[in-house]
Amino acid sequence: MARIRRLLATALVCLLALAGPAGALEVRVDPRVEFTAVMCRLAGFEEFQGPGFADYDAAVDAHFGPFRDHPAVAEVRALREQVRLGYNMPAGLAIATGEGDWTLRLPAGVPANGLDARWTPEAAERFLAAARALWTDSQAAGFFERQRPFHRQVEASLRADLDSRLDRGWFERQHGASVGRRFAVVPGLLNGPHSYGTHLVLPDGRVEAFAILGTPPHEAGQAPSYPADQAASLLVHEVHHPYVNPWVAANADRLAAGGQALYGTVEEAMVAASYGRWDYMLNETLVRAQVLRYYRSRGAMPGYWRNLQDDRARGFAWVDALADAIDAAVGEGELRLEFDREMGGSVAIAGDVPDVVGAPRWEQGGRVLVVPVRFEAGRSHALRLNDEQAPGKGFAGKDGQWLVPRAWRFRVSGQAPAAD
Repeated sequence: MARIRRLLATALVCLLALAGPAGALEVRVDPRVEFTAVMCRLAGFEEFQGPGFADYDAAVDAHFGPFRDHPAVAEVRALREQVRLGYNMPAGLAIATGEGDWTLRLPAGVPANGLDARWTPEAAERFLAAARALWTDSQAAGFFERQRPFHRQVEASLRADLDSRLDRGWFERQHGASVGRRFAVVPGLLNGPHSYGTHLVLPDGRVEAFAILGTPPHEAGQAPSYPADQAASLLVHEVHHPYVNPWVAANADRLAAGGQALYGTVEEAMVAASYGRWDYMLNETLVRAQVLRYYRSRGAMPGYWRNLQDDRARGFAWVDALADAIDAAVGEGELRLEFDREMGGSVAIAGDVPDVVGAPRWEQGGRVLVVPVRFEAGRSHALRLNDEQAPGKGFAGKDGQWLVPRAWRFRVSGQAPAAD
């Protein structure tokens, strides 16, 4: 366990991940997410049976209940048996489709695009064909249009609770900033207590990230209301998944030995909690450690202790030690610059660069530049990629497209050593 903590702590310090959320917080009930939950609810999946808004649940059951024996629902049940369909999978596939057309905006079966690995091309198309048929036969579009006033109430309530509670700048300080990214909070009105974080990397390079939040029980006639502290913790947790999950997938070869060893000691508890693979456990481990760091960095210790208590109750007894290790991490690591095309090989990095301790190298066919460096805890860096005064020199794609100059700022976690 100590070995994997060291690896994770060192690597996370230098992780150049996806951009942090910026601008106004987008909160939107998504009919695609709602409808896939309806399909799973009709199929009898226990994770979609929990109470939410009693009036909304009743409306859903009244409208869609007659379709429990529809062939589309039978197909959903079959996919449960064949690919373990459930929990995050339906929502993750739903947001990868166009609005109302149930056609994928990206290819299934490509791990780098963000879809759950269980969505093979065949499984995805079977589910989407079922969705198209049931959407039409059940006249789902009309149902969700009639529910739009209620959806707006939920959105307004949740936005008011969360907008001032999410320190979006923290994510940029930790993970760097980039452009071409959308972030949205999606209330999952039929998800019961279950929340999910997911992201998509679209063919044009744009990234969409979603925090899909579970819904607490509401009695009939009760106005939408989310416990503010609990909702904020869920959001902070789910926002981290689109940062962490791609990093674990990209570094699976390096993490596998330690991750599998750790998983072997806690497998029974992890399987019971629906983390049926070592990498799923690592995703959750890192997210929970980052949540602890988030609250501690803001001096919000009640939130820190509340989340730590939940971590321990759910079997993640080691995450506070990992959070400490990340905060204290000092040593060698890597700067990773990821590009959307194959690059020509020229490099132009200026500014306050960490100490370089090895030769830079290109990976993934010239799309990723790795620079071995040594970090110092507490130190801030401001780097510049390409120079406006030297157009055409430095980073450029093999297609000749020159990288527009941009700045990259980050701070290494931990406290700087005291002056002598």
